[in-house]
Order: sequence, then C-alpha cells, then structure tokens
Amino acid sequence: GTVEALRACENPELGAHTLDRSPFNRGDRIRVVHGALSGLEGVFQVRTGEERVIILINFLGRDTSPVTLPMADIKPALS
Repeated sequence: GTVEALRACENPELGAHTLDRSPFNRGDRIRVVHGALSGLEGVFQVRTGEERVIILINFLGRDTSPVTLPMADIKPALS
C-alpha cells in the first residue's frame, strides 16, 4: 500500500524521500543558476518532491551541508 511505497523511498541519511523521476543522479555536479546561491556549484543528492531537491554546496573547495532548493534553480555544471 501507500505506507510501504513511502518506506521504499526513504533515505534516512538525508532525512528525505526519494523520487525516481529526476534529470540528475546522486553525485552529479550541478550549478545553482537562480536565487541567493546563484553561481555556486555543488553535488546533487536527492529529489525530495515534484519541485524540490537536496544538494551539497561546494564552498571553499569542499562539498558541505545539504541545502534544499527548487529544482528550477539548478542546472548541470559545465566542466
């Protein structure tokens, strides 16, 4: 049922549920293109809903704390 489906999507490490329909995979390098963090790069972690994602922002050369952003605010990073 519904409860079992939600449990199957749990990611206890991030404290979120994951959804399969994402253009990004965990570990993909991304760039924030809108909002206060615009221009910063990070690592995609998980999609938490239809419009939200969790990423790790790269700050001073290190991927730091998880940040939740709208999906529309990120794009693939250019290498």
